[in-house]
Amino acid sequence: MSVAATVRQGLWWLALAGVLALALVAGLIDSAGALSRHIGAFQLFYGLGFAGYVWLVWSRAMARGGDHPQEAVVLLTAAIVLRLVAFSGPSSEQLYRYVWEGRVQLEGWNPYSVAPNDDQMAHLRDERWEAVVDRDATATQAPLAEMLFAVVAWVYPACGSIKLALLGWEVVSLLALAGWARAAGRSAAWVVVYGLSPLTVVAFAMEGHTDGLMLAWVALAGWASLRRRWYACGVCVGLAVLSKAIALVLLVWLLIRNPRSALMALAVILIGYLPYSAAGPGLLGSFAAYTSGPLFNSLVPQCLESVMSTWSAGALCLIFFGSYVLWLATCRQLEMHEFGLRAFGVMLIVLPAVHYSYVSWVLLFAVLDLRWRWVVLSGAMVFYFEVWGVHGRTGMYQMPAISEFLIWVPLVVAWVAEEAWRAWAIRDDRRRMAMHIMGCERYHDV
Repeated sequence: MSVAATVRQGLWWLALAGVLALALVAGLIDSAGALSRHIGAFQLFYGLGFAGYVWLVWSRAMARGGDHPQEAVVLLTAAIVLRLVAFSGPSSEQLYRYVWEGRVQLEGWNPYSVAPNDDQMAHLRDERWEAVVDRDATATQAPLAEMLFAVVAWVYPACGSIKLALLGWEVVSLLALAGWARAAGRSAAWVVVYGLSPLTVVAFAMEGHTDGLMLAWVALAGWASLRRRWYACGVCVGLAVLSKAIALVLLVWLLIRNPRSALMALAVILIGYLPYSAAGPGLLGSFAAYTSGPLFNSLVPQCLESVMSTWSAGALCLIFFGSYVLWLATCRQLEMHEFGLRAFGVMLIVLPAVHYSYVSWVLLFAVLDLRWRWVVLSGAMVFYFEVWGVHGRTGMYQMPAISEFLIWVPLVVAWVAEEAWRAWAIRDDRRRMAMHIMGCERYHDV
């Protein structure tokens, strides 16, 4: 082995060890008090972990040769260990609501019809109820997530139990991603793009957001689609929608690629909503709450708001996104990961509110079709955590304007630079090396 190769391998292991060590420190930082009082330290650890993560992704993009099964095993194991380490970190306050909603269902009530402050729910008011946020609001999570809360409440109603269940689905996501990558002709080691991202670790293993439930079903659906198991793909897409309604975008793609599979997905969705149908309009509570709220950490809507009303900006973004998705689905023969990367990527920049965990939606597809712009955005989200500090001081979730600037400008710069690089690579004799560095071969491993 050459000196350069030895140094590169040493840096690879150092980066991997650094990500794991920093996850341990970040996961235990809450032991010194509320995390909101240590935002600077947390951001430092996140940034250092992100640096190690970028080196690992770059090393994967620069790798030559075949499947690299040993590297894949190491990275998959590291991703799982990373989540187990971060599990001890501070959780999202929403977990208390999830526990309460699970207990409500065991009492025979519909979580879309009753709110924590309802008098008929007075017998469930305890110390966990005191920690529930937005006690006047009914459930906003999708039906499959609510079913998961009920199962966890039946087993052991605690925030740690919810996190553990969601952690299990994260493991499913990682394994399904490895299989999906192999089905696309890529090394399973590409799971590093999602699995070792500090953003996904913090969002799902540490805080316990429910997006990971949807992403697990999306990964299974993508794997099934490449194997042309269309009915299985339809079932998984339906379950993804039942986990988080945003996955409806994939239903458009499925309707064009395999209409019968799309009908299967619709049947699964209808069956999943049936147990909660008595709530009527309450089932749309999450959509109403999201669309009626103020703009928060958004890119295009906030830019448009300077020249038109908020309503007009939202309507224009909706029309543009709907047209773009229909064009993608009908005019281009794309596989699910190609469609998802583009559709969810554009969705991120036109949404009226973007929380840091939403970037995971794109990182999932980037495992099969790397785009460095989304890796950059996952790192820039380190400035999102200023919201936690503001909430700790004022009790309100507000994003400092400078934080929004520092989040979105790197994405725009990386997007322009990446597209310019690709345009140059197509025209230049060194196209193959450039495409190799960008990690963007379509079906074969690099």
